Amino acid sequence: MKNKRFLIFIPIVILLTFSCSTSDIDGFNKNENGLYFRFHEPKSKSEKHPKPGDGVYMKFLIKIKSTDSILTDSRIVPPDNGMDYYMIPPSTFKGSLDEALCMMAVGDSASFIVNADSFFVHTTKKKQLPRFMKPNDKLVAEIKMLKIVDANRMETILKKRQEEQVKMYQQMEFQSRTDLEKYIVDNKIKEKPTASGLYYIELKKGSGFTINKTDNVSVYYKGTFLDGTVFDENTNDPQPISFNLQQVIPAWTEGVALMKAGGKAKLICPYQIAYGARGVPGIPPFSNLVFEIELKSSTPGTALKPEGLGE
Repeated sequence: MKNKRFLIFIPIVILLTFSCSTSDIDGFNKNENGLYFRFHEPKSKSEKHPKPGDGVYMKFLIKIKSTDSILTDSRIVPPDNGMDYYMIPPSTFKGSLDEALCMMAVGDSASFIVNADSFFVHTTKKKQLPRFMKPNDKLVAEIKMLKIVDANRMETILKKRQEEQVKMYQQMEFQSRTDLEKYIVDNKIKEKPTASGLYYIELKKGSGFTINKTDNVSVYYKGTFLDGTVFDENTNDPQPISFNLQQVIPAWTEGVALMKAGGKAKLICPYQIAYGARGVPGIPPFSNLVFEIELKSSTPGTALKPEGLGE
């Protein structure tokens, strides 16, 4: 299954130096703190840059450098259709993304490369890198600076935004629950949900060993929203996809472990055991999902060491 986990863009760092040196990454300069940067034309003529405590309005995209896969994207951050804003905190490490923001003026567009280990350990306060990332990997951030506001004004904006978001999320959660209830009734689902809320519907009985939630499995699958729109599938691929059941969304960990090799099943997944209240690129917040899965094989696995990242 495609790894769609992501982290929301979190507060990151500051140094007001703009000095740079030659870089070992083509097209980028590097400052004395190890931050790689490249400003895109036209460069803003403004001399005003944000400082710690100030707020910024921006658009951003953050990718994993080694795989070019998206980690987070402001286009999925409600309610501002691609724009996000927040207050810049004090620096957490040298060469961070907060430092990058303090180099920008309104109207600037720039690319930055930062150390992923430092970002996750110091900025997001995680114990180690996510399992889907490699040690010493880099993060590439594409940022467009839209507006800078002072600290007092930003506090007012953030308070209002928080109130609006709480209301919006309450409405989205209610609609999600209502949509799922209607889907169950309209499709005459007779199976009862598990304790987690998962609806497991066996389409074809498999055979062989019972699967553990630590096993490695190979599957074909199709994922849809409740309206039938396909958002992801590998049914036409020459080979099934393989993964450890500890490395996927909770609905898969639970549901696939109920299957046996050769079996097929439908998983109706409430948002809580799918991609949650935040969603991921391509899957909106509070999305209930439906998966049809064919389990081709399984092999014993071992419990993975907790990494403290959460979902």
